[in-house]
Amino acid sequence: MISLKKIYILIFTIFFYCSHLMALESNVFFIDVDYLLKNSKLGKNILKNLDELNNKNINLLKKDEEELKKIDNVINNTKNVISKDELEKKVINFRSELKTYEEKKDKLSKEFTKRRVDQLNDFLNKISPIIQDFMKDNSISILVEKKNIFIGSSEYDITEDIILLMNQKFE
Repeated sequence: MISLKKIYILIFTIFFYCSHLMALESNVFFIDVDYLLKNSKLGKNILKNLDELNNKNINLLKKDEEELKKIDNVINNTKNVISKDELEKKVINFRSELKTYEEKKDKLSKEFTKRRVDQLNDFLNKISPIIQDFMKDNSISILVEKKNIFIGSSEYDITEDIILLMNQKFE
């Protein structure tokens, strides 16, 4: 019985060490795509353009919102002075303009979201060949997104290397 126990321990030990050695031989590295986006020239340019578009949309909506507030104030200030029919017409007009504002807001939001997704997909399409070439040149078999790693040694992080290559290519 003791010899059977020893055999199980021996088999388990051999299996554990062999699998550990095989894991060490595989070239697994990781990359932080968010960091690439925020710190590469290409990524900074994309984020800057998206930020400018977003600010433009916000300013446009603020102007419309201020106009709606003015109309609402006029209605509230004159509701005791004007006739009921005239008040009703102004309220209907206000609701119509409010609906138009909401539709415009939704449209701008959807367009911005679509543009952001398109820009990020374009970014990923542009960096993929650079990353694939780097992987081939450095015999990397697996590349994992950093946010999917619990703990990893910083020596396996190739993010800075990729940023250098990207900045050279997309100057």
